[in-house]
Amino acid sequence: MWLFAPFAPFVLWLRANAGKEDHARTKERLGRPIAPRPNGTLVWLHGTSVGESMVGLSLARELRKLRPDLRFLFTSTTITSAQIITKALINGDIHQYVPIDTASAVKGFLRHFAPDIAIFLEGEIWPNLIRLTKSRGIPMALVNARMTAKTTANWLKFPHTASQLFGSFDYVHPADAKTKTALEALGARNIVETGNLKLAAPAPLFDSSEVKIIAHTIANRPIWLAASTHLGEEEIIIAAHKLLLETIPNALLIIAPRHPIRADEVFKLCPKFVMRRSLGQLPDKTTEVFLWDTIGELGNAFKLAPVSLMAGSLLPNIGGHNPIEPAQLGSAIISGHFVHNFQNIYDEMAALKAAIILNEAFETTPQAIAIEVAGLLSNQIKCKQLTKAADKFAKSGNKSLGKIASALLPLIGGAA
Repeated sequence: MWLFAPFAPFVLWLRANAGKEDHARTKERLGRPIAPRPNGTLVWLHGTSVGESMVGLSLARELRKLRPDLRFLFTSTTITSAQIITKALINGDIHQYVPIDTASAVKGFLRHFAPDIAIFLEGEIWPNLIRLTKSRGIPMALVNARMTAKTTANWLKFPHTASQLFGSFDYVHPADAKTKTALEALGARNIVETGNLKLAAPAPLFDSSEVKIIAHTIANRPIWLAASTHLGEEEIIIAAHKLLLETIPNALLIIAPRHPIRADEVFKLCPKFVMRRSLGQLPDKTTEVFLWDTIGELGNAFKLAPVSLMAGSLLPNIGGHNPIEPAQLGSAIISGHFVHNFQNIYDEMAALKAAIILNEAFETTPQAIAIEVAGLLSNQIKCKQLTKAADKFAKSGNKSLGKIASALLPLIGGAA
């Protein structure tokens, strides 16, 4: 990272041009924050993207119940997460982009904010960030940690470094039993297993009036959503929809790309009759695909669609996306087989008949997707059974949030 540091501004500029960084806020990534430090006891919560940030917001609310005097600094990496967090900020809390992992950037960030505790969510293991935070005597917690077998194997190649980093945390909460075992092997201490906080994240925001307007336009057409799609998946999904139309001629597909910056690319793949959400267009009776190419509105799409295919799961190199959001908003869940980033959640949901997981042998076939979607759209009883089981599962994690907040409280300094 020392060798990389001189090139960091140029790399950030390139990333900003590619839509992966915010041009106006790249100084934050270089350790030059633009917001003043909030007064009082400051809790720093860091998560890379939207999912981790939602968990962070939930944890902050729970901590504030116990300590109303607390102020929160949220950091993240992605533009989408920054926008969502900023909308949810209350009581003088702030959002900043996390500094890149160079010593100078991290030192500048820590010197400015001097947090009273640092809480890292899920899998954010950056050596300089952890080492320099520890050196300042700031208590550190790793919450809802998730470690895949591949990640664990990579860390085990450097056992001394792993032990130094993972052993730096004063409190470690693994999301599942496999991660607990992995963390123990990597030298983590003070491990407390209390359940997966993904289940305790709040339901995505949605605008009920906007949902009603769109639903009225769509009328009674059967709708299914392909949520958080990635490169290579849209072709499969659109082919599946063409097959579905042979069985359900008036079906409507909503495609929500994981990264809306790819919207033009996805638009070119769509059939002739397509409308775009970003342009304020509404589907009519001839629309085959509704391209949901906006940020922060996925909750509306889940409320509109009685059936959701959670993408990121059709190809082997992505790892799937969190199925709790559609479960919370009443959309029946279908997923591909490649969900290793959320394997334990999908396994439990499949066992409880709260989600349909496509068979690996037919993973990328449009036929398999079309069959499952048609089966749910044409059978309301089966669809409701699936959503009811999913909702029950999603609510099962609420108790874990309170336990973790109570466990973290002794690490936070300042007056109560």
